[in-house]
Amino acid sequence: MPYARRTMKRWMMYIGVLLLVASCTADKTSVAGPKSIWDYPGVYAVDSVTDIQAYFDSLCHECGADVWTHTPENGDSQDVWNAVRELHRFVNHQRGAYPAEEVKTALRHMAFEQGYAYSHGADETDSVSNGEARRANAGEAFLFRFLEQAAAHSPRLDFVTDLQAEDGKAGILYFPEWSGLNPLYSFLVYRAGQGYKVLMVGQKGNDKINKLYSLTDNQGRVYYLCSNNDSPVYFRQYLYGFADGQMTLLSEGDDVEWGGWEDGYELVFDSARLTWNFFQSVNGARQKVEGAPTYRLRLDGDKSAFEMEK
Repeated sequence: MPYARRTMKRWMMYIGVLLLVASCTADKTSVAGPKSIWDYPGVYAVDSVTDIQAYFDSLCHECGADVWTHTPENGDSQDVWNAVRELHRFVNHQRGAYPAEEVKTALRHMAFEQGYAYSHGADETDSVSNGEARRANAGEAFLFRFLEQAAAHSPRLDFVTDLQAEDGKAGILYFPEWSGLNPLYSFLVYRAGQGYKVLMVGQKGNDKINKLYSLTDNQGRVYYLCSNNDSPVYFRQYLYGFADGQMTLLSEGDDVEWGGWEDGYELVFDSARLTWNFFQSVNGARQKVEGAPTYRLRLDGDKSAFEMEK
């Protein structure tokens, strides 16, 4: 490529990055606006980026994002920037293989530090009582934007998720809080165009999603059920509808009262009938608990709902 064209291309990429992050210079003390790097995944309008290194440099130097890791003296922060460089090289065809291990290592370092900060009350996160408008801290701003870019450019779903739905088009990426027992983030990653998009399921520090079901109704509409039946503490159900490349939250399991849990009871989901029933162990065999309520998922587009049957 001639020198003049190459120089012009670099300037265009640089100007493009500045325009992409221009909104980040808004008031950082306020709740996230129409487009702000302080938005959570699923709210933020993901940037289309090819100069990955310049993008993340600008997020830090111009916008106030930062790389938070627990032991930077051990090279954790260097691992994050190495993943940025390798993702940049992949996107720009300077390496053949997607840097899956580098990306996972960077995400793990940053999420661990967020878990530590959250458990020790030092995550500097603002929130609004309805849970819909949330502001990321400086470390999250980098973490979330990095996850979005890693997913957008990933050629495979399993590179950026821990478990996948049966249809292979959506998956869950989960990070625990610092203790390892409590949840920090559950992300739903789904195919959209040539790459993947990301949204956060539920609330930070509240939702431990460990199952994902792909469902369709009799009209062929597609749904994803983000689920956890493990215990009354972690029981969560979130139903999303997928259409036109977009994932929309339709209903939450908390909309109904999930009473009836007793010691030794297990709540089992029947994906064919879309019902949950209580079972218990009797003489080593699992039996349905008679008289316990049945919970049902009704698929009906934007009228879908979780219901209880006595």
